[in-house]
Amino acid sequence: MEDTNKPLTGQIALVTGGSRGIGKQIAIDLAKLGAYIAINYNNNNQSAELVKNEIIDNDGNAEIYQCDVGNNSEVTKMMDLIQEQMGNIGILVNNAGISKERTVRNMSLDEWKDVIDTNLNSVFYCSKSVIPQMIENKKGTIINIASLLGQIGNIGLANYSASKGGVLAFTRGLALELARHNITVNSICPGWIKTDMTDRIPEQLKQGILTSIPLKKFGEPK
Repeated sequence: MEDTNKPLTGQIALVTGGSRGIGKQIAIDLAKLGAYIAINYNNNNQSAELVKNEIIDNDGNAEIYQCDVGNNSEVTKMMDLIQEQMGNIGILVNNAGISKERTVRNMSLDEWKDVIDTNLNSVFYCSKSVIPQMIENKKGTIINIASLLGQIGNIGLANYSASKGGVLAFTRGLALELARHNITVNSICPGWIKTDMTDRIPEQLKQGILTSIPLKKFGEPK
């Protein structure tokens, strides 16, 4: 009999950028619903281990996988390893993201490219990699974490806003493409959430952002 409290039992879920912030909370919540979690991280192994241990301590299952998801060859290797060790991915959460605050006038090509690679190209790389697995399973779920800034933009964050706007457009196109395979593709547009990323925003810019929020505070990942 299916455990109604854990409807995702037997499902394998990959959460990119799952070692901190919104991704961490998504990984924990999916594990509570019974999913076997693949936690992707890029640099901070210790944080990834902490998330894994928290999931296991609460009777969940999780593994960690280091990969720069903005690099297609690394994504291919990670996906092959996950499939070999865990099985076919049924749920993909494209959450990994970075920001590099700079006006376009002062932005370097690397600051543009790094954000686009991590925030937008990674969504293409990871989605393309799991689609054959999901088609084989005859079902699948892809969730892309976009941003309110992908809709409204913000001064000093043209690169970030462009990347998230691209995620929204990609989501719409892919959803139409995969619907016939029983694969759903949706995006979530968080507002300003308190994470490591927002902690790095210069104080003057942060105060300007807070004035536009009715509650005058950032949201919490939970």
